[in-house]
Amino acid sequence: MSTMPKLYQHVPGLRQEIVIANNLPATISYINDVPFALFSIEPDGEQIRNIYVQTNPEKLKQFRRS
Repeated sequence: MSTMPKLYQHVPGLRQEIVIANNLPATISYINDVPFALFSIEPDGEQIRNIYVQTNPEKLKQFRRS
């Protein structure tokens, strides 16, 4: 069994979306529709240059569902 189904099984209300954040491809993770982590990937041609992780609730407010 892969990791993601296990994670969804053990973290009720977990949901993820693919988004563009700061002009970078990203995944936003929610628990019960509250954003808790944003993972952005900075590509460099055919490689990944950087991976950014944002968990500051103030900076994730823009992703909240109304």
